[in-house]
Amino acid sequence: MRLFFIALFAGLSSFSASNSLPDLGQETAGFTSQQEMILGKTWLRGFRRSVNELNSPLLMDYLNEHINNLKQQTNLDPTPINHIVVNDSSLNAFAVPGHIMGINSGLFLTAGDETQFLSVISHELAHLELKHFNQQINKQTDLKGLQLLTIISSIVAAQYSINIGEAILASGLASAQTQSLSYSRSLETAADQRANSIMANAGYPANSVYLMLNSLMRQSLNTSDAAPEYFRTHPLSQSRVADSLKLNHINSNQIKNSSQNSLDYELILLMLTRHHGFSAANEGNNETDNFKIAKLLIDIDTLLSASHLDSAKLLIDSIPTKYKNEIAYQVRLTNYYYAKGELSEALDLVSTYLALKPDSVRLVLLKAKLLKENGHLPAAIQILRERASGLQTNPWLWQKTLEYSKLSDNAWAQLEAQLQYHWLSGEDQATVRMIENNLYSDKWSAVEKSRLKDWLQQYNEEIKLIETTF
Repeated sequence: MRLFFIALFAGLSSFSASNSLPDLGQETAGFTSQQEMILGKTWLRGFRRSVNELNSPLLMDYLNEHINNLKQQTNLDPTPINHIVVNDSSLNAFAVPGHIMGINSGLFLTAGDETQFLSVISHELAHLELKHFNQQINKQTDLKGLQLLTIISSIVAAQYSINIGEAILASGLASAQTQSLSYSRSLETAADQRANSIMANAGYPANSVYLMLNSLMRQSLNTSDAAPEYFRTHPLSQSRVADSLKLNHINSNQIKNSSQNSLDYELILLMLTRHHGFSAANEGNNETDNFKIAKLLIDIDTLLSASHLDSAKLLIDSIPTKYKNEIAYQVRLTNYYYAKGELSEALDLVSTYLALKPDSVRLVLLKAKLLKENGHLPAAIQILRERASGLQTNPWLWQKTLEYSKLSDNAWAQLEAQLQYHWLSGEDQATVRMIENNLYSDKWSAVEKSRLKDWLQQYNEEIKLIETTF
């Protein structure tokens, strides 16, 4: 079953060349769950080197909450799903063994509404839970020696030199990899059915799966022959759309979409529409309360950045009470006091909010900024470090921690953040060399050197697992 992770890591190299997202399954024979987690995280580190990632605190908060809420409706183990957003306006999504999930930012803009977006997330979780990629790989018996050699070479190249990986795959010898990434109609229908249950159990409309599939079908009819990768890895047909209707024992005339997007989802849509330079023509047809409040919050941001504080406060005061528990509102109110120069008031506010929502990346970043401005740089570094550690696989918050650490005289904080950032960014060998060099430095205490040795052992074990696997 070594072919499983051969295909897995081949997907890493191919992304930079073809911009396609592999969709893979879950646990595979021949690997323990722990090994699978390590291999998945190794894949993710290398993947980050080959794509343009979109790091947004709003996106992090939204996906952390909703992916793991949906995951609770599955039989997947308790390990959190680690996610990545690719800065790409096209439609795609993927799920990788080792509890890795990613999407193109364009999926938000492609989905008809929030529940349809979440139905795609549920569909990917279903593939993981039902181990569909494992089933597909078991059927692959026609990999020829040259193709296999090319894929293995791609793994090594992607891990240590992404340019070499691109060159190998440019030769076109790894076509077998794309053939194994496409699910059959029966597996897609099974994932649709499971996604239907996941959505219903999580309290979302059960017809969301049908609505998304129907929307994708309409879009597929309007695309050129070079269809989005999502249509190639998730075969779409009229019969599959019809199958999704049967799941609910309803007909198409009974389907209605009356759900309202959440405030954060509306903010994400506004952010990504402008980020990708898309027309905002559809905004005029959206009259929901959450959409109106989202636009109001964006207006507040504009006023605060221009120092029009009185106008900003008028808009803040106009927001209905029911929104005052939303992080999006709390961030704007705190930023208003910060803009006024009332740092203590701003810090008190964000501290209160963060005590209630300690996992919010938006609130952590805001509190860190205010702590630094109030002369409490060590405390700012500490809360950034704690949240970065909690996210496990995301280097972006470690980069922020490193930026703050460089403003202090805390050399250890700088080193730790630097090591974690480079390791999670896929710079494996450089990270190991950095640790080895620092082990012989007199600047570190015995306790700190012990931690360096622990990291070195962990990283070397993970690298060895990759090498022995292949």
